[in-house]
Amino acid sequence: LDNYQLIVYPRMPFKASSDIYQLPTVKLVEAPYLEISSTFIRSSLAKAWDMRFFLPEGVAVYIRNEKLYVL
Repeated sequence: LDNYQLIVYPRMPFKASSDIYQLPTVKLVEAPYLEISSTFIRSSLAKAWDMRFFLPEGVAVYIRNEKLYVL
């Protein structure tokens, strides 16, 4: 942690120890909580659902080109 900054996005129901936020290289992101997970994205892609609003364009293109998560 001395050489890198760690950005923490809160995820329910988990809660990080408050001690971690005392470190100068750790930053808590204050953002709305989104009920989304990588499992949701992968299973949605396997069902051929449009996930472009959940992924950066480059990631979506790579997944499509490599035919990842296809049933």
